[in-house]
Amino acid sequence: MADFFLSNLKSTLDNCITELDEIHSMFCRNPESDFTRNRKLSFREYIQFMLQMPPPSKEK
Repeated sequence: MADFFLSNLKSTLDNCITELDEIHSMFCRNPESDFTRNRKLSFREYIQFMLQMPPPSKEK
């Protein structure tokens, strides 16, 4: 049951990221040049990377 939920959640999140990738120019400062070079992260990879980052530490 949990495996189905997690795979469904991952699929839904992946679909949402795909939809955002299609309109990524709405989220860029320079839509003509941002996320266009091959050696940089694509918009999709950048969003996936940000979602995988751990939260900041609360220790001070």
